[in-house]
Amino acid sequence: MRTRDQGLPSGTGHTLLRRVFIGLYPTQAGLDQIRQIATNLPRPFSLESPDDLHITLLFGGDQPEHRKSVWVEAAHQSMRELEPFSLLSMGSVALEQHRSILVLRFFGGEKFWGEAAGLASHLSWDLLGVRPSRPFWPHMTLSRKVVAPLPPDDRRVLKKDLPDRSLFLGGVRLWTSSPTRNPNGRRYTALAEFPFQQDQNEHG
Repeated sequence: MRTRDQGLPSGTGHTLLRRVFIGLYPTQAGLDQIRQIATNLPRPFSLESPDDLHITLLFGGDQPEHRKSVWVEAAHQSMRELEPFSLLSMGSVALEQHRSILVLRFFGGEKFWGEAAGLASHLSWDLLGVRPSRPFWPHMTLSRKVVAPLPPDDRRVLKKDLPDRSLFLGGVRLWTSSPTRNPNGRRYTALAEFPFQQDQNEHG
């Protein structure tokens, strides 16, 4: 998957895939946990569409259309590499607010996140020809329109000691994003999807 020469075209007459990225998406069980966290907050906020919730592995920016197959294969390979570690509980998470954006931050106690960090670094080198400019930060944007600061108590680490490990994350998708006039400010389009195939009754 060594494809560092992007061949990004310029000028007119070229079709670009706008704001391409590879990310992880939650299962229905994962969505239920996310909604529970949102419900427990003292004030409501506008939750991102369930189909848009994700954890970014690599953001590639604008890419030429002819490299779509390379990105699709990278997403597929990402699923295969992370699948052996995909049975995990949510573990410890925290709500963090960055201006008007509310995110759910995941902590690296699970081996899955270490594998994801290594994969993010390899993807950056293989697909973009550069080392990551900053460490992998596993987080999921829950809302882009939080109008007031979260009270300190709501930003504490939320410990989830679940008795059973399950598929919190459903797999890997290749997305594009574009700005819109809708309240959340982004429209995501899935170009390819590769679900994890782990048996949810297994324990790793």
